[in-house]
Amino acid sequence: MNAPVLPATRDDDEPRSGPVLSSVAMSSAPRVNPGPEVEPEVDPWVLTEETLPESTRHDLLTERIRDLLQAWVDRTGRVAKVGRNLAIHWDEERPQRGAHPDVFLVEPPPPPEEGNDVLSLRLWEPDHVAPQLAVEIVSRTNPEKDYLSAPAKYRECGVGELWILDVGLFGPRVDGGPHRIQIWRRLARGRFARVVAGNGPAWSEAVKGWIHFTREEGGSFGIYADEAGREPWLTTEEAERKAKEEEREAKEAALRKAEAEREAKEAALRKAEAERKAKEAERQAKEVALRKAEAERKAKEKERKAKEVALRKAEAERKAKEAAQREAEAALRELAALKAQLAGGQ
Repeated sequence: MNAPVLPATRDDDEPRSGPVLSSVAMSSAPRVNPGPEVEPEVDPWVLTEETLPESTRHDLLTERIRDLLQAWVDRTGRVAKVGRNLAIHWDEERPQRGAHPDVFLVEPPPPPEEGNDVLSLRLWEPDHVAPQLAVEIVSRTNPEKDYLSAPAKYRECGVGELWILDVGLFGPRVDGGPHRIQIWRRLARGRFARVVAGNGPAWSEAVKGWIHFTREEGGSFGIYADEAGREPWLTTEEAERKAKEEEREAKEAALRKAEAEREAKEAALRKAEAERKAKEAERQAKEVALRKAEAERKAKEKERKAKEVALRKAEAERKAKEAAQREAEAALRELAALKAQLAGGQ
């Protein structure tokens, strides 16, 4: 996938608008609104030991983003750390000052402190580098924190890219806001400016992917390989579930194919058996016809012989009658001759 080309900065390094995004706006088209570099107050940047409570939706979105980024790291073979709620400190003289992103991506990861955990980033220490990506999810209770002070904090600590995600549009209605998606990016000469402000989709240079929200309020979050949102990134769990589903579908397809082949074979066998029976019935019919013809031939032959016998008998009777007649005639001639002889003797 080719990333969109960002416009070049001016000689004075004033940021311009980010990549031109296709319109899937939920209320207004995405806006590009470079933010001024304002020196923030120090006190709001002091981190406490307490972890602030999070809403269920906030927590679920945080988990989803972390899982998507972790799956991307695993899939691409990167040596990086993805996590939640990591304290980032950049001023050794004032170590309590810091940022506390909801989700972070740092590459390469710092050395583990306890077991395999990274408890905080202290950017003055060796092997501790600023995150390539930090994500802040705007809360209903304190949206100004993420809109107003977060960009300055992350500019100070050296983060490469910052996402500010306002799912519920809790942010102030100033400067065209609230915005579901803001992306702040470190530009040439270290300047940190907002390059995307709107509803998305929005291109992330840090992860080379497109950020999407659905149209519904608080809709689902996704990262996609394409701007149109047809090629979603998957979490490891989703990828495993998809692989299992594809395996299940493949097995079902194989079973259906085997069943279809079995039924086809059975149908072929039934057809062959029907053809065999039809041929056998035809053969038997021919044999019956032959036997009938033979019987008729024999009957005719018998009738012919009977007629011949009758003819021979009639001929014999005729001949016998003729012989008898000749014998009678001969007897009559002898009798007449005898009579004549007797008469002459007198």
